[in-house]
Amino acid sequence: MKTHPLDFILSGTTTILIALASYWCILNIIEPITLRLFNQYHIFVNGILVLLLYGLFASLIIKICLKAHPIISG
Repeated sequence: MKTHPLDFILSGTTTILIALASYWCILNIIEPITLRLFNQYHIFVNGILVLLLYGLFASLIIKICLKAHPIISG
């Protein structure tokens, strides 16, 4: 399978957007909750949750891409 420069631009952009979406969710939705529950340790919990959200968002994007353009075997 041949790759084109556009493939690298799209994959890099998608990776950055997924990272920004997970970081935005932590800052605006989850941080007030973890700040109350874990006090000074909320930074560690937020770090773990960022990685979890990144994985969830990435798997959601992959699932959507595979529905739109399935990979042909062979």
